[in-house]
Amino acid sequence: MTTEKKTVKIYLIEDINDLRYVGSTNQFYLNSRFSQHKYHKKIGHTCSSSKLNLHNSTITELEICEENERQERERYWVKKLGCVNEHLQLSVEELNEGNKERARAKSARYYEKHKNTKEYRDKTKQYYKDNKEYFKEYSKKYRSDPDVKWKMDQYSKEYREKKKEINDNSSITNNKSPGIASYF
Repeated sequence: MTTEKKTVKIYLIEDINDLRYVGSTNQFYLNSRFSQHKYHKKIGHTCSSSKLNLHNSTITELEICEENERQERERYWVKKLGCVNEHLQLSVEELNEGNKERARAKSARYYEKHKNTKEYRDKTKQYYKDNKEYFKEYSKKYRSDPDVKWKMDQYSKEYREKKKEINDNSSITNNKSPGIASYF
């Protein structure tokens, strides 16, 4: 059994304004990938390549590398050529760290915008339904964490104390002096 290593092409798209985009593909023909970029720009998908004038551009193969080197090699070419690529100028670790807050903010904005729509509620219900086992496992692991258990115990204790206090206060205000009706 032969294990053939997957290879990818690292390519450059350059427009007439000297804007450059570096990408990678495992497609045999670069023009197929180039057509996809044009189509995605036409339908409004956001990609760094949509900053280019794709109808007055050329696509060129820079190198062929193995799949596991793909991001490293793309990042190398982006830095070397000064490209419009936004996501590849940082390593994956740097990207994940730097985008956490931005992703949270984007998610919060999306939620605020869509939370009251039936479509959003249905989509959310379906997602939880489809991933029920995952959420059960996650919850089980989460609740078995000693720190989480302690926090949950503290929360429960505080909740019970507050509830008792509220009940005690409400029973004091409800205990008025017995009127004549209470004797009958």
